[in-house]
Amino acid sequence: MPQDELPKTAAQPSNSEPQNERAVSLVDGFTWGNFTCTQSTGGVALMLSKTPYSFRGLHTIGVVVFILNLVVFILFCTAMIYGAITLTYNVVIFVVMFSLAPFAPGSMSSPMFLMIYNAMLTGTVASAIAADQPPSQRIPIIVAGIAFEGLGWILCLLFLPHFVGNLLVNGLGPVNLRPGLFISVGSAGYTIIALIGCAKAIPDGHGYFAKHPTAAETLNIMALWVGIFLWLFTFWLFAIAAVAHVPILVSKLRGDKSRQQMSFALPWWAIVFPNVGFTIATVYIGEELESSAISWVATVMTILVFIAWLMDMYLHMKSIFQKRIM
Repeated sequence: MPQDELPKTAAQPSNSEPQNERAVSLVDGFTWGNFTCTQSTGGVALMLSKTPYSFRGLHTIGVVVFILNLVVFILFCTAMIYGAITLTYNVVIFVVMFSLAPFAPGSMSSPMFLMIYNAMLTGTVASAIAADQPPSQRIPIIVAGIAFEGLGWILCLLFLPHFVGNLLVNGLGPVNLRPGLFISVGSAGYTIIALIGCAKAIPDGHGYFAKHPTAAETLNIMALWVGIFLWLFTFWLFAIAAVAHVPILVSKLRGDKSRQQMSFALPWWAIVFPNVGFTIATVYIGEELESSAISWVATVMTILVFIAWLMDMYLHMKSIFQKRIM
């Protein structure tokens, strides 16, 4: 074989190496933060099923979104298989980090709410499944759901002052991470869902409620008015996060440098998931008050959240394949 052909032959395997390296780096860099996508997508499917004013085909759209969420979840779990091996290490290292480097007042970021949402969402899940269970099984589900919701809400109350303090000390944060401000909206929104949803699922004339026949009606009334009590606070959190983006929109219209800084990041999913809770909470309040005006507001909110979900899904997938985010 001529000598001048040897480099070509030796170089042939290297053509596939960059592709393999890209694939390995894509999976290796895949983080838990990507599951905010499935969290939001599942919430959108639930939100569509609760929309007060529907049209022909909306149920089908909801089913498609739900199936899509299952598919994406399985794909993400496949990409995260390697993470199971290091799960113990991650738990230990975070405990060590919290012990040796506790955060100071005014240094809490909005994603830290995700640390306590798992407890809060247990109450939301209970409110969603309790009504379809036999009466003998409803009460344990409702009791556990309310207990977990109480834990999550009280922890959120402890976190909210630090969250507001961080805004006062450090400002609104980087432009591309500012959508993360919406995370706090879910704290009160999902509490409203759990309270009203669990109250609606109470089995009349069974167990505790057989001994106290007026308890079911009393708890339904309390859940509704506590929900109304929390709704405006939820809107206040939403309004702060929304108005914080007004300067960004103005800068985009003017064409200044801020436009280049507004690129997709995982906190953008906070536009969807917390606002799903706010939307469903509005749906529940409208149903309980039998108010068509509130129901129409909830329908408009549903449309806007669905549009935001489409935007985030497109930008997320685009960012993954461009390796701009993992």
